[in-house]
Amino acid sequence: MIVADPGACRRFQRDPFPPARRNLALQVLFASGLAIAPATATRSPEGSIPVFADGFESATLCAWSATVPPSTSTWYLDSDGDSFGDPAAPTESCAAPADHVANADDCDDASAATFPGAAPLDSPTACMLDFDTDDFGGDAPPGGIAPGSDCDDVAAAVNPAADELCNAIDDDCDSAVDEGFDLDNDTWTTCAGDCNDSDPAIHPAAADDPDAAFLDRNCDGIDGDVARAAFVAPSGTDGTGCSLASPCKTVGHGTAVAAADPLRDQVYVRAGTYTEILQPPTGVAIFGGYDAAWLRADRNTPGHTATIQGGYVAAVDAWITVRAASITASFADLVLAGPTALSPGDNSQVVHSLLSTLDFARVTFLQGDGADGGAGGNGSSASATPAATGGDGIDGEEVVVICSTLRLAGGPGASNPACPGSVTDGAAGGSGGGTDTSCPGVGGTCSGSQCNATAGLGGSASSSGAGGGAGGGTCAAAVAGNGTPGAVTDGVAGAAQGAQGFIVANQWRAFSGGAGGVGSHGGGGGGGGGAGGCDSGVSDDRGGGGGGGGAGGCRGSAAGSGGGGGGGSFGIFAIDSTIVVADSLFARGSGGDGGAGGTGGAGQPGGGSGPGGAATPDSGPGGNGGAGSRGGHSGGGAGGSGGASCGVMRFGGALSSLGNSFLGGAGGSGGPGGISPGTNDGATGTAGFLAATRLCASAVGC
Repeated sequence: MIVADPGACRRFQRDPFPPARRNLALQVLFASGLAIAPATATRSPEGSIPVFADGFESATLCAWSATVPPSTSTWYLDSDGDSFGDPAAPTESCAAPADHVANADDCDDASAATFPGAAPLDSPTACMLDFDTDDFGGDAPPGGIAPGSDCDDVAAAVNPAADELCNAIDDDCDSAVDEGFDLDNDTWTTCAGDCNDSDPAIHPAAADDPDAAFLDRNCDGIDGDVARAAFVAPSGTDGTGCSLASPCKTVGHGTAVAAADPLRDQVYVRAGTYTEILQPPTGVAIFGGYDAAWLRADRNTPGHTATIQGGYVAAVDAWITVRAASITASFADLVLAGPTALSPGDNSQVVHSLLSTLDFARVTFLQGDGADGGAGGNGSSASATPAATGGDGIDGEEVVVICSTLRLAGGPGASNPACPGSVTDGAAGGSGGGTDTSCPGVGGTCSGSQCNATAGLGGSASSSGAGGGAGGGTCAAAVAGNGTPGAVTDGVAGAAQGAQGFIVANQWRAFSGGAGGVGSHGGGGGGGGGAGGCDSGVSDDRGGGGGGGGAGGCRGSAAGSGGGGGGGSFGIFAIDSTIVVADSLFARGSGGDGGAGGTGGAGQPGGGSGPGGAATPDSGPGGNGGAGSRGGHSGGGAGGSGGASCGVMRFGGALSSLGNSFLGGAGGSGGPGGISPGTNDGATGTAGFLAATRLCASAVGC
């Protein structure tokens, strides 16, 4: 009897059928047409293995019928357990023996790592069969399949006989993708993402810095590179990642985010107004021109204008929009508006650059106005109360006396305790003339010159006033002269300074007006001369004394100071920086007017003249003392110079300016001079200058 291969059918340890179906119609099929002997098998008890009449136990149960032999299959040994069989080790059985599989696809049954599909599907490697049934396979395909020719054995549509399609796939396995569909020969097609297949400079791998063409060159949906940029919009929120989908709110935050990300170095600013002082970190480029849909156009196109306006920066004492300190940065397609300066003499500067390298392209600089200069301080006046008057000379007298040397004294000169000194002191008046000086004795008569009255004494001179002349000793010549007034010098007027300013503390300043000068103290008056004596027979006359000179007044203690310079209006103010600016507009503002000069201080009124002694019937009066002079008036301060209006001013460094326009603007007016109580009013200040660019060759005079 022929028994099926014990490993060919499914093994069992117990009867898998219920008792009602246990009758086994087992028949033994004999080879070569032998008869079937169904009675040769005995029924086994439940759970046991059938035993055939030939004495062998059956370990398998194959499919039997009365007329058809059992069906078997070919199985292949899988020694390495990788589920792929060895074609060199087949076996026939109606069920899979242990460690056998139904396929013969393994080309190395000693290695579990080598089997069809173990290598990348796009590489013709060992065991790459024709998995996609397109008749193109790998290195070891079955007969009738072209070896090593399919470049993608997963997709049946990809094979060497396929037509090339525009789908970013090498359909015909010729190592070229979408050949024939690249119209501009830039190796990119529309199906591979080329958004303009008529321009070889536009494709997904192109560099795309935002420029004046406003084109999306790398086909990512915007003019620019989404992967390199932080995005800013008025409706955004700071604290986000500043992405295209979730932009931040301020340009300053956007620059900080970009600087902190090694993959981002640009900031894209949507149209709107941003009020902030921009102090960007180094290495960042800022671009405007984007509308609400992030489409880009010229900054003057409605809906595409991004404006940034700053404020006061205490560190440089100016009103600034962009402050650059030791950085490298670039700006394009923006409107940068300088704030109007509000503090006296302050500058408005759209950009203040110190030790930086900056590049500007297609930027509008809306320059703010500089502030007016402050008024100069007024001078101080001396007391309005006049200085002291000179003393009175003693009145003349008629006497019947002979042989007398007595003279009547002149008045003392006055002094000024508020500003004591020889300058302000008045001089004393001269004494009057006397009577006969001869004494011949009782009943005697005089003889010679001693029988004549004496002349008066001249008044003393002050520091600046002459004394009055003395009266003669004869009655006709007894009249004395008056002292002269004291002299004074007023302070000079403040002088205007030039239109050129100067650099101090990294800032430009217009010159203040010159201060006025202080005058001198008033000089005291000279003393009046004494009147001469008179001998007129029995009676003689003593001449009156001269009056004392009045004290000079004190000068005004301080002059008017000059008015402050006006603030400047600047588009770019740069110190030791390299500036490149192209295709930009400078709308210049006005420089501030210079401040008014301060008024001069008034001098004190001088003291009055002392009167000379009164006359007698035969002798004249003593001379009056000279009046003290008023104190000197101080001069008025000059007005400050007007502020400059300049597109680009630099001190050191370098400037490249190409294709720029400079419109409007005016230098500030010079301030009015301060009034002096005398005649020395301060000068009017010098007007500020207007310029497109200006180089300060030195710190003074630029």
